[in-house]
Parts: sequence; C-alpha cells; structure tokens
Amino acid sequence: MTVEFSAAQPTGETEMSEEQEISKEEMEAKAREVFDEQTKNTNVEDIDPDTVKVAMLQVGVPFSSVTRMFNQFMVDAGFALSREEKDEMVESIIGGAEDIESEDGFNEVVAELVDRGSGVINERMAGAMIRGYAKKNDLPVYRKQAGGGGGGRTGGFRNAFLDMLVQNPRMDEAQFDEVLNTHPMASENVRNNRGHYNAIREAFNRVVA
Repeated sequence: MTVEFSAAQPTGETEMSEEQEISKEEMEAKAREVFDEQTKNTNVEDIDPDTVKVAMLQVGVPFSSVTRMFNQFMVDAGFALSREEKDEMVESIIGGAEDIESEDGFNEVVAELVDRGSGVINERMAGAMIRGYAKKNDLPVYRKQAGGGGGGRTGGFRNAFLDMLVQNPRMDEAQFDEVLNTHPMASENVRNNRGHYNAIREAFNRVVA
C-alpha cells in the first residue's frame, strides 16, 4: 500500500503562519499608534504607564505582552534608555564615585544620572538604577530609613490588581471596592488613588463589553 502525501498541506500551514505574522504586525502597529497618541507632547514624568497599557490592551495587545511592548516603545520614543544604555551609564558614573553608601554620596550620583539622562531619567529612576547596580555587584549602598507615614508602595498592588482584572475583566464597582478594602497590598496610598484604579477597571469593562 502506497501512502501519498499532499503537497498542499504544508503550503496551507505556511499561508496561515504568514497571516498570523501579518496580524501580529498590524496589532503592534495599532499599539504604537495608541502609545504615540497617549504620550504626544508629554514629559516622561507625566506618562502614566497603567493608562497607556490599558489603551494598548483595548486594541488587542495580549496582557502577557503589554509591559514588554510598552517598555520597548518607551525606548524607541526616547522616553527611556535601553538596559544596555542604563548599565553603561551607571557603571561609568559609579566607577568614579567615591561613595554611594552615604546619603550625600548617593545623592551626588543620582544628580549626575539625572543630568546625563536629561528628560529621560528622573530621581526615582536614578535611585533604582543605582540600587540595581549595587545589588548586581554586591556593593554597599545608601538606604533611606523607612518612614511611618503609611504611604506604602503601590507596585505590588498594581500588578496584583491587573492580574485580577485579566481573570475578571467584568469586575463591577462593588467587587472593586471590596478589593480595595480587603486586599493585603491595598495600602492607604492605593485607596487614596481610588479614581485611578477604578478608571483602569472601567477600561477593562469596555474591552469586553
């Protein structure tokens, strides 16, 4: 018995792959258009990553890809430095710094980074870059004493909240308020920014409407 293989089948697979690739390119092009619209005539300090990412999700960017794509667009648009550029800049400055363990020495390096990365690096970003470099190279670095103001970091809650919205994009306002009142990462600072997080929830609702 002779089994014959059709030559058309591989061709169909190739055509499907090409269609998928075109679809991906179109989606990335739409995402870039949204990014440009959200960030035009804007300083880097005024860009709200969550708002831009939600707008990108609305045009079909997968949640698993939105942060990577946003970060790349930030670099391409000149709002951010690539990882290689950051590493090179930090190493060149810290290599000549006498001290990053004291507050004064740390602040001097922060100021130098902000000056060199004018319009791209702010003080918060510079501090994170220094600490990341120090951790990677096992160097002692200045740490600000934790205050008792109860402000808290919002990054942990923001990521957890976005995960919840992916799982339940139709989250209603009552469910949202329950999250704010009961989630262990929902600090006072998070609750004070209720309007911001509720706007993200509403954007997810619109995506699946």
